[in-house]
Amino acid sequence: MTTHRIGVLMYHHIGRPPVGARMTHLYVPPRRFAGHLAWLKAAEYRTVTMAEVARFVGGEPFLLLVGDHLYIS
Repeated sequence: MTTHRIGVLMYHHIGRPPVGARMTHLYVPPRRFAGHLAWLKAAEYRTVTMAEVARFVGGEPFLLLVGDHLYIS
């Protein structure tokens, strides 16, 4: 059996939190985000489409679950 590794990054907000924002930890300043992208490029990561992921896993069942503003209340 072949093992496949696919990284997933999710950002909630790229920008500065507005005054009075309650969950400021969900915000990434644009400059920091640019730094993340520069690091990923230097480390030779590349982005892929969902179609490429499907080909990569060779038709095996997979699930990529990403939630933005997904809170349990």
